[in-house]
Amino acid sequence: MRSQFYENALTKEGVAFEYVEKLDLEDIDGPKSLRNQARLDTPVDDELVTQYSIAYKEGDQFPPLVLWKPPRGRYILIDGNQRLAALRKLDRKRHDAYVVETADEMVIDRLTWSFNNTVNGKRLTQEESLAHAISWVRKHGRTVKEAVDEWRLPVWKVTKAVRCA
Repeated sequence: MRSQFYENALTKEGVAFEYVEKLDLEDIDGPKSLRNQARLDTPVDDELVTQYSIAYKEGDQFPPLVLWKPPRGRYILIDGNQRLAALRKLDRKRHDAYVVETADEMVIDRLTWSFNNTVNGKRLTQEESLAHAISWVRKHGRTVKEAVDEWRLPVWKVTKAVRCA
């Protein structure tokens, strides 16, 4: 089922996307999706997965998954690890999804690391934000100032971390 809230959030992020009704969950690369998430220590919360599984069984509606398709390979989640784990636990085969339409890995990283916070308000820890800021500089060639602005961290902390990483 479409989500106006998610569509507004994706539009605000400035990305093009397509709604896909009943995307085949086998087309999602679970391991890559887990490695690419904002929450570095615990990308999947088993207790939350159990709660979602129960809610799905009871007929509760959840927002679509948000993902992208790299030039090669299967879909990778931007948002929805807990939902995907719950769906797989229940042996569900399909779920609605938004597919972000970009090949720009910096856009994908930014969305992956921040979209969940946009839609559910759960902030990243300082350590997670710092790890993403370091990647912002090293992987994407952004300046320390850009990383500080994006991840809302003190300049000294990002500068020191980039030097030490």
